[in-house]
Amino acid sequence: MLSIFKSTSVTLLARDVKFDSSNPQNPIVIEGDRKGFIIWVLKLLRLVDPSFRLEVKDDKIFTCTGKKHYTYMPVSLLSSYSVGFSTKKYLIVLALISAVFTVIALVGAFSEGDGIWAVFFLLGGISFILYRLYKRSGALSVSMNLYNGEGSVNIRIQSGLTGIKLDKELVQQALDASAIAAKNSTHFK
Repeated sequence: MLSIFKSTSVTLLARDVKFDSSNPQNPIVIEGDRKGFIIWVLKLLRLVDPSFRLEVKDDKIFTCTGKKHYTYMPVSLLSSYSVGFSTKKYLIVLALISAVFTVIALVGAFSEGDGIWAVFFLLGGISFILYRLYKRSGALSVSMNLYNGEGSVNIRIQSGLTGIKLDKELVQQALDASAIAAKNSTHFK
């Protein structure tokens, strides 16, 4: 069966994320920049606009790519949605390993003398940076699928170092807002 709507999968660095279950007319707004090295280089050269926007508004799922390409999909065909949250746990493991070596270097600095202090500060700095990266590594996944394969929107939103910070509390807000949007679907009544 031919799909008349476009399926969209994108990874974004979050700029604005709003899940408002108290507003049934506009419960979901996600805005950010598409992620990737090539897109970043093209953005620096001003050859491409990496912006992306997803909005559930007035019985339509609306996506805007680069402020030039617009896609509208009817919410009435929404058949499933999912929301998830993850972090990069290997960063916290590396931070803990680095912290253990920092403590070992500190003990060595007290017993050995001057030369090991540089290793202590280096390992402590690495441990701090890894922990900070872990705290900013939150990623939220939002997926909306239409009935009969007519289209889908799959978005992975990441915090990044300069974007907004995503946390686990946002998952419940996203689920509530998605449930409000699904009330307009013929498949959830």
